[in-house]
Amino acid sequence: MSTETAPRPARSGASLWVRILLAVSVGLNLLIFGAAVGFAWKHWHRFDRGGVISDMPRPIVRFVRSLPEEKRVPFRAAMRERRAALRPLQQEMRAARRNLRDVLEAETFNMQAFDAAQARFIQALTAIRQKSLSFVPGLAEGLTQDERVRFGRALNRVAPGRRGHRHFRKRDRDFAQD
Repeated sequence: MSTETAPRPARSGASLWVRILLAVSVGLNLLIFGAAVGFAWKHWHRFDRGGVISDMPRPIVRFVRSLPEEKRVPFRAAMRERRAALRPLQQEMRAARRNLRDVLEAETFNMQAFDAAQARFIQALTAIRQKSLSFVPGLAEGLTQDERVRFGRALNRVAPGRRGHRHFRKRDRDFAQD
């Protein structure tokens, strides 16, 4: 009987590096996939604020959540009424904006048509702001002084110049500097 064992095939160092690279590649793929899914989730659910007021800006939603339950219900109802009242005005503003863009993009530029379209757009924008601000006294009427202070701060955070994503605000600042 022989005590010799069969020689083992030599392992090359390349197979270890291949496994390491494969593991790193899989990890990076999972990281990229997770980032894409997270972005999509955030984008599709950006207005989900726990069922308080689904399409209101975050500062207003935080303010409503801070109210006692007996004040939340009338506040939500007033916000729904406000949205319903603003909807036709928003449609008019979109139509005026499209008209202004069409006049601007026309083959030949007509200054009188542009002035008329711009006046219509400014009138629609002013009507929305006036109607929107007309709801503030009714909303603030049943609040305490501390709640009115917090409501005012929340309104200030969603002021017309502060709306939109950070990216768009940055882009607007960059355009203003040009």
